[in-house]
This record gives sequence, structure tokens and C-alpha cells, in this order.
Amino acid sequence: MHAPVHPALCHPTTRLAVAGNLADADADKLIRAERIWRTLQGMLRITLGRDAYETRPAASEAHLLRACAAAGRDAPDMVGLRADLDNMAVDVRTVFTR
Repeated sequence: MHAPVHPALCHPTTRLAVAGNLADADADKLIRAERIWRTLQGMLRITLGRDAYETRPAASEAHLLRACAAAGRDAPDMVGLRADLDNMAVDVRTVFTR
């Protein structure tokens, strides 16, 4: 009913937060995590295919890091990005468990 005026309500995470079932901070974590994972998955699928994540060419690393920075996760290198993603996964699991 309110979606035409407030399109963010169409997002499941936002709906949970608006309804009071999810803290705003937790909703922000989940939204950021979804954005970065979708960005990475999309780039990897477009450039390498679905099964080649561990065999990416070194030249693609700079593009992945730049895309992650644009999506809100700025890592200095692929090792840092992996660590950041691991930490983000822990945060998401914590929100899910809570």
C-alpha cells in the first residue's frame, strides 16, 4: 500500500526493520552484505563463469577490489577482501541467529 511513496519498503530486510522485527543496525548490515555479495557474484559470473572463482586471473583482482569499494567494502588486496567477507559472514550469521 505504501510502496509507491516508499519503495524501500519492498525490500524484505527493510520491511522487517519497519515492522520492528529487525533492528536498524542489523538491517543495515544485511543490506550491505547483500549488496557486496551480489556485486562480487555478478562480476565473477560475467568474467569467469560460475565455477572459476578460485582460478581468477590476477588482472581481474583490481576490478573486483574496485567494485567492492564502490559497493561499500574497501579492501587493500584479495587477502584483505577475503578476510572482510569472512567477517561479514559472521556478522550476518549473528543477525540471523539473533
